Amino acid sequence: MLRQKEKIDEFLKLPVEGRAWYVIDFQWWNKWCTYIESVTNEESLDLASDDYPGEIDNTALLSDDGKLKPNLLREQDITLIPEEAWNTFVQYYGCVHTDTSVFRRTSIQTPTGRYVVEIYPPCFTFRDVDTEKEYFEGTYSEAQTIGELKAIVKKNLKLDNSTNVHLFVGDPLEELSEDDATIGEASLERQKREIAVIANQFSGYAQHDSHELLVFLLDGLHEDLNRVKDKPYIEFKDAGNRPDEVCFSSFMKFPTVKFQLNC
Repeated sequence: MLRQKEKIDEFLKLPVEGRAWYVIDFQWWNKWCTYIESVTNEESLDLASDDYPGEIDNTALLSDDGKLKPNLLREQDITLIPEEAWNTFVQYYGCVHTDTSVFRRTSIQTPTGRYVVEIYPPCFTFRDVDTEKEYFEGTYSEAQTIGELKAIVKKNLKLDNSTNVHLFVGDPLEELSEDDATIGEASLERQKREIAVIANQFSGYAQHDSHELLVFLLDGLHEDLNRVKDKPYIEFKDAGNRPDEVCFSSFMKFPTVKFQLNC
């Protein structure tokens, strides 16, 4: 058991770059950590132990369509482990799911040069603009370019390389015309234009930093809260020395309160 822990610890130190990573249920991970700490160095797998984690079970992470649920939080709902650690766990404990590709993720390089793991890579359905006929669906990476997407369309539809392909996205439709732009960059540009509809200072080609956007969002939130007719008092324990994750988890347990606004 000590050897198993040492192997996993070594795998977790591996660099993010150029490596496949797997999403794993945080509850299973916590149970394994408890189990591995409870056994002695000489003990083998104790299947009868209450702490024994059993097969890797990510069922709670999946929605009805078999895809990963949205808005899962790292180190609260899920954790990421490198492929080497995943294979070791499957070897020792097994896995409930036969198709584990839904949990596999790859690392991408951000514009700053840092490598991160895409937990929610973009998924697109390609259809004809005029007939609404669906051709195919695929999961891609924010690091891929619009030009690469066009090449994928040509390959799937068996089109000649000289064929001009135009990609449109959104409602209303907006053409993705910059072939060298990545999917992530194109998405951010669309968001910027949508924000500019209600905030003129973000229109045009001037650069804006994250601080300006945050100030705008907080101002809007402040105005909305000032329009609440009846402000219910909700008592919330001070953070004290508790970790941020614990405070956030406690706050999220409060029931949702619907406010009536002065319009």
